[in-house]
Amino acid sequence: ALFILYTRSRGAWVGVSVSAALFILWFVRHGKHKVVSLPRLRSILVASGAALFLLYLGSLDLRFEDRSPSRLVEKKHSLAATVRLLAAPDSDRDRFRIWSHTVEMAADHPLAGVGLGNWSAIYPAYDLGDVLHLHSAPRRPHNDFLWILSELGALGLVLFVWVLVAAAANAFRHPDPLQIACVCAFTAIAAHGLFSFPREQAAPSLLFWLSIGMAFRGRSTALRLGLKRAVWAGVALLSLAGVVTGFRAIGADQAYAQALQFQSRNLFDRQLESALESLGFGTFDHRAFLLAGDALDRLNRHQEAVAVYKRYRQVQPNLGAVLNNLGKALNAIGDHVSGESVLLRGRKILPNDRWILNNLAEAYRKQGMGEKALSLFDGISSLTADDHHNFGLLAAEADSFDQARGHYEEALRLNPNMHEIHYSLAGLMLLQGDLDGAIGSYEEYLKSPEPNPTLVRRTKGRLREAYSAYGKERLGVGDPQVARRLLEHAQSLGEATANDEHALAMAYGKLSLFAEAAGAARRATGKDPDLLGAFLTLANALYELGDPEAANYYEVFLRRWQGDPKLAELARHRLKRLRN
Repeated sequence: ALFILYTRSRGAWVGVSVSAALFILWFVRHGKHKVVSLPRLRSILVASGAALFLLYLGSLDLRFEDRSPSRLVEKKHSLAATVRLLAAPDSDRDRFRIWSHTVEMAADHPLAGVGLGNWSAIYPAYDLGDVLHLHSAPRRPHNDFLWILSELGALGLVLFVWVLVAAAANAFRHPDPLQIACVCAFTAIAAHGLFSFPREQAAPSLLFWLSIGMAFRGRSTALRLGLKRAVWAGVALLSLAGVVTGFRAIGADQAYAQALQFQSRNLFDRQLESALESLGFGTFDHRAFLLAGDALDRLNRHQEAVAVYKRYRQVQPNLGAVLNNLGKALNAIGDHVSGESVLLRGRKILPNDRWILNNLAEAYRKQGMGEKALSLFDGISSLTADDHHNFGLLAAEADSFDQARGHYEEALRLNPNMHEIHYSLAGLMLLQGDLDGAIGSYEEYLKSPEPNPTLVRRTKGRLREAYSAYGKERLGVGDPQVARRLLEHAQSLGEATANDEHALAMAYGKLSLFAEAAGAARRATGKDPDLLGAFLTLANALYELGDPEAANYYEVFLRRWQGDPKLAELARHRLKRLRN
């Protein structure tokens, strides 16, 4: 009794109350069965004292913190608070709306239902975002009778109720206290099942069916020897199948739990391995598909992710997360037409989900349908960071750079951890000629905790170009120190061009670092023998170092130079001094 109080489960309280009422009715009807031997007054006092003591213990606040997924609702911190919740407008925790949609499902499949185990696959098509959201993975309607009705139809529900009634009727025809106790037990569980899902739980389900079996005790079950053997053989086979399935389910659950742990630690290879191991035991928890697909996406194995999500869609065709993730993965591999089709279906299931909306906008944008992408946001007054990011991309493609920049900056204000916006903003700044800003945004993106490897590769390439262009710009305005730093950064990000090497040589020269200038100029002439300015820079650096080899490079320069005569005059003057 104390445990029942501490569960704070009002459905369990109802079940126990109905069971107790049933026992009292039986006891009143069959008063000759004296189950108490204490004097009446003493019995009342003992029972009252025990009840009050249990109520006192049950009213004590919990002194531990429950962090499990099935933890108590925080509002149920005491018995009194739990009772008060009965009058609260949201105390049903959306059960009434789930039941309403489940009744709609049953009405569409009245006779045989949608099939055993199919409620979770079909329900989202009836919910349409009323209760569910993108991260929902519905498994049952929190009402065992509606669950049976929706999956097995009226025939299944009638058969189930008939078994209960027949068991109770048999027990009352043979008023044995043990059988009546069994009736009370399965009645309590069945009443609880009006608000919860005890038939899915191993312990109450075992007690439920054992109690039903015990309630049938005393019925004539004479069978022919051959039929009896067949029955026992069938029971043995079913037991063996149950044991094998149980062990497989345990293995699947363990692997799934490991995959969740690896996901929390960003160990995506291990996450993928454990998720696939869970699925290898069977689809005991379809969310393992989500973990496998998520790991593949994070590892940039998008083609494989598409294959996993397509398998998942066969199991859960109406789950919003499946449709969103599949559409996003299709976008990642460039199949935007298929992505659009899948995401449109996802939007029918979850019409107000912003993740699906933004991924659909991305599919439209990649197909050049900017206006159609923008129309998705019509009527939306409050934009999220993702919305602003999408608006920025669309505005940039329409050459509305200032508007795009405003959306990017607002997205970062709303969500500073949305690091991919730095990449988009940097590209926009390059188009606007803001090299300093572009460099800063690209550097911010590279600092992000989980950057996309493809974008990292592109970022480094564009950052090298930005460093080079900005370095040459600073060199042109007489700032060789900053130019040197920028051009050296450009070199650190990849193979420098001949022009980059020449610009760095010039920066070194202006800083009187003639040995470094000579080295950079040599690399420039080696990469492009037609870059005559580099020959002059090399000759000048060697001249300052007092190296007579400078004369050779001045001669090469003068033989082929047809540009500014002042540079040619400088080369002749220094060559003459070297020869003298």
